[in-house]
Amino acid sequence: MAETEGMFESVRQRFVESVEALALLRERLDSLISAEQHQAEVSQSITEAASQLRQTASALGAATGTAQSAMAELDSTLAAATEFLKGTELSELRASVASLQENVGRGIVGLREDTRRIQDQLLNHIQELQQERDNAQSALAASQQRIDELEKHVAAMPDRQRRKYGFD
Repeated sequence: MAETEGMFESVRQRFVESVEALALLRERLDSLISAEQHQAEVSQSITEAASQLRQTASALGAATGTAQSAMAELDSTLAAATEFLKGTELSELRASVASLQENVGRGIVGLREDTRRIQDQLLNHIQELQQERDNAQSALAASQQRIDELEKHVAAMPDRQRRKYGFD
């Protein structure tokens, strides 16, 4: 009778361990599903950010090209005006042209500063998205490792219990 009780206790203990392993497996599967969903969201966010970055870069490139063309034309006009003024006594016009040149110079400096600021912001945003992606990949790898461990526990279960719980 003691032997029978020992066998029943052993079977009961294995059953308890199997139930615990199944509960852990369900937790890990839920965790993996959550991690995969988060990875998909991060990928979507990175794709959207890249698209926005391309649009911003394109718009910035167009604006810079337009500004450069305008500056080149203005420089050419100012050079012609300066040559004209050299031979005249129009001191007031000379002062106006000098002021205009100074304002244009400040405008160019302002455009360069704005461009650098926008580039820095875009780079920071890309780095944040890359960090988020790396974190999601780490969580996914950890979840996959835990699932592998749980699969080993399930594989160690007696055949009867695996069939009973649908693991075969």
